[in-house]
Amino acid sequence: MFLRDFCIQRPVFAIVINLFLLVGGFYAIFTLPVRNLPQFDIPVVVVTTNLPGGSAELIERSVTTPIEQAISQVDGIDYIASTSSANLSSIQMVFKGNIDPAQAASDVRAKINQVQQQLPVNAQPPVVQQISIDSQPILYLSFRDPNRSALEITDLINRRIRPMLSLAPGVANLQISGERKYSLRVRLDRFRLANNNLTVDEVMQALRAQNVDLPGGEIVGDDRRISVLARTLLSRPAEFAELVVHSGGDSAAPSIFGTGSQQGASYPIRLRDVADIEVAPESIDTGVRIDGAEAVAVGIVRQSDANPVDISR
Repeated sequence: MFLRDFCIQRPVFAIVINLFLLVGGFYAIFTLPVRNLPQFDIPVVVVTTNLPGGSAELIERSVTTPIEQAISQVDGIDYIASTSSANLSSIQMVFKGNIDPAQAASDVRAKINQVQQQLPVNAQPPVVQQISIDSQPILYLSFRDPNRSALEITDLINRRIRPMLSLAPGVANLQISGERKYSLRVRLDRFRLANNNLTVDEVMQALRAQNVDLPGGEIVGDDRRISVLARTLLSRPAEFAELVVHSGGDSAAPSIFGTGSQQGASYPIRLRDVADIEVAPESIDTGVRIDGAEAVAVGIVRQSDANPVDISR
């Protein structure tokens, strides 16, 4: 009643107030950020430890259990969940809502440092990560092509698509799932190695010795200085095929294709003589499939103050 009577008696004042509300509403429509979740820090800390060659049972006994016992003494823990698998230990700690995530991660690191000497010698140092809601992708873009392999799609993404998306306003990072990276594979033939009296170690030593970039010194003039680099770093299968793995000699070498022995070749033995060289993807650990077809997915991570709706447009 009072508000109604007040507005009737003072119509100008009521009109001005309504205009302010109308203008403020229009301003809010175009300026207020739109988020799926409110901005907050999740007090979650994850500890991962790699132990190459370790079984799940060994990881549980010698890595996960000692770390769990140490970090359980940190204040403010709500619950702890751990997973032990081949080569990897993962421990997730969820803290109570009133705990500072940064301080929690610092306390966990301090406790781990106290028991790090108890871990196996070949275990890699534990990695402590603070999980943030802003570090998760808000949008995934998938790429597939029936005429291209995942290796070719990944190369296309890295050369053309990643630079464009990285420059988009509000994009903080890109996470690629199912990517395939180029690698050059040398498949040694044991029969050809034995026939040339070579071992795998000798081939590896030749690769390390000849596939390098070495400083060649400097050329110094009156007014300039030029650095010289001896480029012997190989990058193509044809270049690796011509790499000399043994210079040849006159020592007797046993032959697997006949009786007695054969004289060591007097000509240089090249990598193509004992191996097949090809370009192939690195070891495949993860993959993405869409409608049964191999694909590559790009996750877009936004900046903390960016509007997800604007980025998706």
